[in-house]
Amino acid sequence: TATSNSSTYPNDAGYAWEWWYKFQVTDHISVTPALYYLSNPSGSRALIGTTQTGNGTQAGVFNNFGALVKTTFRF
Repeated sequence: TATSNSSTYPNDAGYAWEWWYKFQVTDHISVTPALYYLSNPSGSRALIGTTQTGNGTQAGVFNNFGALVKTTFRF
């Protein structure tokens, strides 16, 4: 699980997942696509379907999904 050390909530949990695979194109070039996902990094501070912001308002639960492609050239 991915949690904050500064949290006062002991059950403050979310997940961080990363999937990647390295393709060796040539002896000197590799390509590594990756996907990542963060599920509810606000943890138990969030109400179901909402999160509490610093000024007392509510916003939707934050989940983050992304992708990247890394190309490595070795000389």
